[in-house]
Amino acid sequence: MARTLHKLSHATVKAEKKAGRHADGGGLYLNVGPTGKKSWLFMWVPKGGMRREMGLGAYPNTTLAQARAKAAESRCAIEDGRDPIAEKAKLKNHS
Repeated sequence: MARTLHKLSHATVKAEKKAGRHADGGGLYLNVGPTGKKSWLFMWVPKGGMRREMGLGAYPNTTLAQARAKAAESRCAIEDGRDPIAEKAKLKNHS
């Protein structure tokens, strides 16, 4: 069975107050801290490895649509055998 994507809506993201990780699907999560601060998190498990977590940006500076686009890019990189965290670090070092 295929996993469901796009479980969250703009309204639910904006209104969410409960601390914890709230799944949008496909490894994308809205992380709500104990103080109510929100950020986007992408998680995956590489073949034969341990879970990896990559921050995608703080909400509302990074919108739901932007977080979904970043997560989709990361899923493509993983499917191609690339590491999105290493690619993000490489881009940051070149700036």
